Amino acid sequence: MNNNNNNKPNIKDDGFELHAGYRIRQLTSKAGKRYQVDLGRSTGKHIRLSFETLKAARKCAFEKSNEKKNHGVKILGFTDKQRNDAVTALEILGPYGINLKQAANFYAKHNQVVDHTNGTGELLRQYLEAQEQRKNIGELRERSYKECVQHLSKYGGSEGHLAIDTISATDIDTWLDNQNFGATSRDNHRRYISGFFNWCLDQGKITANPVLRTRKIKKVTHTPEIYSTKDVKTIFGACTAFITEPGTDGNGKKVRIRKVKLEGKMVVPDKTTLIPYMALAFFAGIRPNEITRLRWKDIDLQLDEIHVNADTSKTSTARIVHISANLKKWLIPYRGDDDALVFPYSDTVLRSWRRAIFKDLDVKYIQDGARHSFATYYLALNSMDDTIQELGHTDTKMLFKHYRGLAKNRKNQAREYFKIAPAKEAKIIPMTKAV
Repeated sequence: MNNNNNNKPNIKDDGFELHAGYRIRQLTSKAGKRYQVDLGRSTGKHIRLSFETLKAARKCAFEKSNEKKNHGVKILGFTDKQRNDAVTALEILGPYGINLKQAANFYAKHNQVVDHTNGTGELLRQYLEAQEQRKNIGELRERSYKECVQHLSKYGGSEGHLAIDTISATDIDTWLDNQNFGATSRDNHRRYISGFFNWCLDQGKITANPVLRTRKIKKVTHTPEIYSTKDVKTIFGACTAFITEPGTDGNGKKVRIRKVKLEGKMVVPDKTTLIPYMALAFFAGIRPNEITRLRWKDIDLQLDEIHVNADTSKTSTARIVHISANLKKWLIPYRGDDDALVFPYSDTVLRSWRRAIFKDLDVKYIQDGARHSFATYYLALNSMDDTIQELGHTDTKMLFKHYRGLAKNRKNQAREYFKIAPAKEAKIIPMTKAV
């Protein structure tokens, strides 16, 4: 009897039919009719396939039925030893909730011949080498290269032994899940891993990027935290005390002075560089990574302009940031040579100084709080267009989403914020070359 010409009740009569041992259900929606074949459970999941026509659905059911019969015939040909091995293997795998097929696939995947042409670890090494070459010719920034290495090294350490074409979206999702990343950190790692697989795709090592099929985690949007004007005054007071008394923190306590490496030499860091750094962060809203690339020649105190050029900007787009009257008062006493970096030290030095200053302050440290505060108070006094120009944004989306509500009722606070300046009686310490 030909199962492909089954004369079971029509789908129109009862909503489904049994064909070659499989149930076919008719689904109707605004998009039209679909025919769904129920293939039962496999590896813990219910498998259902949909088709545009009943004929195609019946063909699928017929082929799956033949496939099952063929497997049954093969099983009959097993030797006693093979059957005993299968039974024993299933008993071993039972507590783990996996079947023989899953176990066999896992073994094949982790024991495939891997060499320099298909090994994930070796290809990752080649990819990072290519990124280093891009950095050396100016196509990639030093920091971008370091972040790429940082995000991919951990992944390569876990998955490097696998052949690149065996890695699935599920493998990548599992690895990301096991790291217990927050939503933002997970998304960043996912982005760098995707860049690596895109490179492998360009090299002809894979036929598709598995990251594109990985799970995306919805980020929870929080209202940005900002500093009050009182907090900012307290912070700058502590910074002034920190630079005024060498060997102390912002609260007058003795601290060990450590030398740092600068231009190949071990030097005592010049703590006065902290003031212009903090002033540019709080009163110009310049990003930390942009401040560390700024030179004094980029700051025009005659025209009251800061030129954040394309090489300095995070977005590689040049912009001009205007210097407010209070910011100018913070910058003038500490102005350095034109070619000197405004803040020439590493993130490590900055973090250690910041910890010393905030240690005993009754002010909570806020990640990116300086830029968030500037954006909020500046928007309270200026237009949306002016604010996105100062911040270096390409559109108003982020301002509408994060800052518009914060800025709405803060005009008086904003006026006070942009009046925060050095105390008249404060001792001015000119910037000196570190020795």
